[in-house]
Amino acid sequence: MARRFAGLAARSRAPVSRVLILGGGAVVAAVVVASHLSVVVARPTVSFVPGLAAVGVVLAVSGLVVGVRALPRIDRASLSTGAQFASAASSAVVLLDPSMLSVLVENRRWRAVGRVRSRRFRPGSRTWVLLQSELRRVGRHPSALAWWAALVLALYAVAAALPAVAGSAQVIGAYVAAERLAGGLRAVSRSAGLRRSLGGGDVGLKLTHLLLPTVAVAAWWLATLPAVGTGPLWLPYLLVAGVAVAVYRSATRGPMTYGGAVAETPFGTVPVDLIRQVIRGVDVVAALVAVQLLAR
Repeated sequence: MARRFAGLAARSRAPVSRVLILGGGAVVAAVVVASHLSVVVARPTVSFVPGLAAVGVVLAVSGLVVGVRALPRIDRASLSTGAQFASAASSAVVLLDPSMLSVLVENRRWRAVGRVRSRRFRPGSRTWVLLQSELRRVGRHPSALAWWAALVLALYAVAAALPAVAGSAQVIGAYVAAERLAGGLRAVSRSAGLRRSLGGGDVGLKLTHLLLPTVAVAAWWLATLPAVGTGPLWLPYLLVAGVAVAVYRSATRGPMTYGGAVAETPFGTVPVDLIRQVIRGVDVVAALVAVQLLAR
């Protein structure tokens, strides 16, 4: 009976989350369309802050009431799932290793897919077969493509509302969108046994799985050029290649090591090697943002 109630609660929450996501997308789309149609919006004479505060209080109280009423219907499976996520999140924060949480989330995502229809790969070389497997991975994970499209729409909204930061948002959004499509590259990089079973050199396998995120970055740039512009002729090529390098560095990061070099500063001991591992990939994105700001 508890599982039945939990299933009903999960199904009831799904339409609510979809409505919120669609509502947010509609608001962003309205902002983008209004900016391109040169629609003049009159400034309201009445402040909406009290109304928004009242709505926020009502939502908070409603959420608290729903949560309290749902407590008796939580079964042991839900508790164990939540405990796994809480343990992984706390370990990732304490040990500065986000992969502890990302691996659990990715495993849960693929378990939620359930059964899939198996089809034969088209004959060809090892590279061609691996590319087909990557395309099927994306097809079975449509939320990555949905995030890609949502980020494109969000960038148009940023360009309309805050054009000064649109270029930086373009670089960061390209990295976030491509990183979600690098699941194959992460799997190959973290498993030596998988690389041995696939055959070929390690570098060739990693570069093959990097091809799809690179294409996603190039498509992102083409889709967002009308909002941000090109700048110097060499800039888009440099930024696309740089974001691909950032995704490669982030996906091929090895296990965390905690015995690296440290630096003595007037502010105390700084774990240089630990910081270097944590910001691997993000450091390239920061450098690209600086180059983009200087070039424009």
